Amino acid sequence: MPKRFAGLVLGRDGETVKQVRQALNTADRAEALLKAAQIELERLAEWEALAAGGSDSAKLHFDAVLKLAQARGYAYRSVSDMTEQDPHELASRILDVTNGGGSLASARALVGTVPEVFPTLVEMRDEYFELTTTRHLEKSERQYHRWKLPRRRAIKNFIEVVSERDGLGRPILLPLDRITPDHALAFRNWWAGRVAKEGMDLETPNKDFGHLAEMFNTWTKLKKRPLTNPFSGLRFDNKRNKNKTKHPPFSLT
Repeated sequence: MPKRFAGLVLGRDGETVKQVRQALNTADRAEALLKAAQIELERLAEWEALAAGGSDSAKLHFDAVLKLAQARGYAYRSVSDMTEQDPHELASRILDVTNGGGSLASARALVGTVPEVFPTLVEMRDEYFELTTTRHLEKSERQYHRWKLPRRRAIKNFIEVVSERDGLGRPILLPLDRITPDHALAFRNWWAGRVAKEGMDLETPNKDFGHLAEMFNTWTKLKKRPLTNPFSGLRFDNKRNKNKTKHPPFSLT
């Protein structure tokens, strides 16, 4: 067992398991090698789920469950979703659990009984940066840093405006599925107040709205998580900029 899982799994004698043995039930070497690789993936995913289950992060635990389901060849789906939309899929997974053995964590991952947990905006932002790294391969480190800054700022502004606070005055971060249109509207109203008071260009808040909407859309699309984007349609109609007279780059005389 990898050192990071030391003490996580105990044998029947109560002692820490350092090595796991499992029969592959085949006399064919090629088949055995394939089975061994699959079983190793499953065991590692199970241990990741066990380790995450002992942490304070519900999202970390759920992410481990997603990996565990993938190791068994399935995409994670909730039991309620399968019951309503695809009972045959649920039956197939139950048979797999029954015939294939594995831990309780493995069974819960396949049958979909672990409550789904969504990331906070900050966690989503970091995952978004990872998911879109191929867009920026030609950027220098400085250019990439400058690209990130306004997106970090948009999320920081939103959190500062709409978040409730804990006893120490720190913002309480909501998971994505609990961010509502009312939160987004409160953020828009805050920007409207600043625009009226400070006379700033409307493109300043519009950039925040655009970055939030694009990050949310990209993350939900690539992660295949069906959420309605609360940040869509927030932009101010910037007629002031549209009505500005455009001057030619060179004198006509």
